[in-house]
Amino acid sequence: MKKLIQIGLLAVCLTPPALSQSANEFIVFSSESSGSGDIYAMPVSGGVPMLVAGTGAAEGRPRFASVQGTLYYFRYDGAEAMLMQGEDEIVALPFDDISPDISAAGNEMIYSAPFEDREAIFTLAFDPEAADADPQVRNSYPTPRYPAFSPVRDFGEGAYAYVHMSDEGALLQVWRSAVRIGESPLVTLYSAAYIGHPAWSPDGQNIAFDVRAGEDTDIAIVPLHGGQVRLFERPGNDFAPAFSADGQTIAFGGEIDGDFELFTLSVATGDFTRLTYAPGFDGAPVFVPATAFDD
Repeated sequence: MKKLIQIGLLAVCLTPPALSQSANEFIVFSSESSGSGDIYAMPVSGGVPMLVAGTGAAEGRPRFASVQGTLYYFRYDGAEAMLMQGEDEIVALPFDDISPDISAAGNEMIYSAPFEDREAIFTLAFDPEAADADPQVRNSYPTPRYPAFSPVRDFGEGAYAYVHMSDEGALLQVWRSAVRIGESPLVTLYSAAYIGHPAWSPDGQNIAFDVRAGEDTDIAIVPLHGGQVRLFERPGNDFAPAFSADGQTIAFGGEIDGDFELFTLSVATGDFTRLTYAPGFDGAPVFVPATAFDD
């Protein structure tokens, strides 16, 4: 898949030499190192970040549809948030949507947005050729945020995790795709004063998330079917984890010296590795196979 991103008068190819070498997987992430939002990619082992998408508008929140094998991201221009695939505009969203996710098949999006006097989770089915489906309200009890599609069908196609926010705290829950307003979640996995950005492991058996357990926000993993919750503590606040394809590495944006940089975390050892050293925010990562950048 080769696409051209136009930056001023310079065309930047999505398949620079570094993206076709030995690494099997790349981390694609949002970066403000240029002064606005851009999308970069770098090998899991680290290296020089390679520009994937960068224009005068702000780009961010990359998402990867693993079954479809397609990388998406969002372009923010004025009051509009546009879901992009390369330079193709797929569908517009409300600017104030919260942490949208793309299904593994690449045919549906889920997001949280203001709804009447509260927030609600919406799903939006779309076709890259004709994205004209209407958003469907899935949950509005009472402040749902950070929805994330399950990568497997254990609970029916389209099951998702989300965080229920309230004055009393937050609950990490899993819902079936067909749940309607007033029904109950399938399972409640964790509760804390703050929970954010749940991310499924590729086998659908674990969910990583950020949680405030003390003064800082840290990354945690909770098994879907019971077991010990693992908390990975690091000085500074950590947000928006993402699993590698083998489930052994987690990438996230971590605070250090008043800045946010891209880190990885070994699930087996708990060791942290810093990958970026640039001013501005680096984070909101996804893992993408190297083949996604090939012809």
